[in-house]
Amino acid sequence: MKIPFRWHDWSKVKKTGRGYTRRELTVVELLREVARRRQPQSFLNIGFHDYQDVRNRWWIDICRANDIDWHILEVYRPNVDNFLAHAPAADHHRITCGNLLDLGRLYQRTFDVILHWHGPEHLRREDFLACLPQLLAHSRLITILGCPDGEEEQGQAYGNPYEEHLSFWRREEFESLGFTVRAVRDKAPGHLTAFRLHPDNA
Repeated sequence: MKIPFRWHDWSKVKKTGRGYTRRELTVVELLREVARRRQPQSFLNIGFHDYQDVRNRWWIDICRANDIDWHILEVYRPNVDNFLAHAPAADHHRITCGNLLDLGRLYQRTFDVILHWHGPEHLRREDFLACLPQLLAHSRLITILGCPDGEEEQGQAYGNPYEEHLSFWRREEFESLGFTVRAVRDKAPGHLTAFRLHPDNA
């Protein structure tokens, strides 16, 4: 798998040498691991804002470098409108406005990779657990989650009510759900990347 050097994000270049944060590099390594068995052809990212901020497009850059068909599910309409205002017109079909809780209704297909990056904490615990089976069923090769390690209070941000943190997660909770977890101790409270490989579909 090709991992582009993101020279335009200089703050990340200084931190890790390639233009990705330590948190993002956990996903990079997982994508490489998956690609050694089977090259992903499709990718769904859940939650996205500010396309014009190059820092948010790190996973899109990877998809473009590898001809991966990428898509976005975003619940907040202004974030969708922002994408449509700044992304190339040829990519406008890639974003869907909708709630993760309606994943099965919104997509009548599966994706090789599903990335729910800093998303679980924005759902009530019972809602996340209720939609998790759908999330796993729609992912063919790997499901990747990212969230704070434990309690991190956050209210609404940027006028977006969906930015509020409604639940807190620990490593052992994801492990009890069948996920493997990699922790990043970059700043308090730290970060968890939890993932489940689906080898039967590889």
